[in-house]
Amino acid sequence: MHRLASLDEYLSTLRQAEFVLVEFYSENNPISRYYSKIVEELGERLGPRVLKIRVDVDEAPSIAEHEGVEQLPYIKLYYKGKAIWSQEGCFGQYSMDILAARRGMREVFKSMGLPLRI
Repeated sequence: MHRLASLDEYLSTLRQAEFVLVEFYSENNPISRYYSKIVEELGERLGPRVLKIRVDVDEAPSIAEHEGVEQLPYIKLYYKGKAIWSQEGCFGQYSMDILAARRGMREVFKSMGLPLRI
């Protein structure tokens, strides 16, 4: 998973990759550390076609502000530079959190006719 710290690099990455999964997190936040495991599994399920990036909101506040991140954990999925799905917060129970994220993404893929499985 790639880590980005500058807003310019972030915006450039969103424009260049077809699919991008972004995890906004903080090393100082225990829920973020827990949710990183969820994002790692999502990334594995999505496969190599999806670029996975991490943004530490403490190190890159300009990116967090640009995206309107107010609560952690926060993940966002882009397709061709356009945000197509996001999730803010979590249940704190692994099976429920992974299920909620997978179902949300699956519905977006289905409604847009995108050939991705999760």
